[in-house]
Amino acid sequence: MNSDIDIQNIIEYIIYNLPEESIVKRNLENINSGKWQSKVYYQFIDSTHANKPGSK
Repeated sequence: MNSDIDIQNIIEYIIYNLPEESIVKRNLENINSGKWQSKVYYQFIDSTHANKPGSK
């Protein structure tokens, strides 16, 4: 993956393009900045039913 990717810009772009009532949008708006340890991949998940059967 390209190391010049600014994940914060990607998150802002996704937030801008999601519907106002989106759970994903609300979760992304509450993300705290941090240092990414792994450069293998980025993954966004819906935490509504995390770690339960059928979660996405």
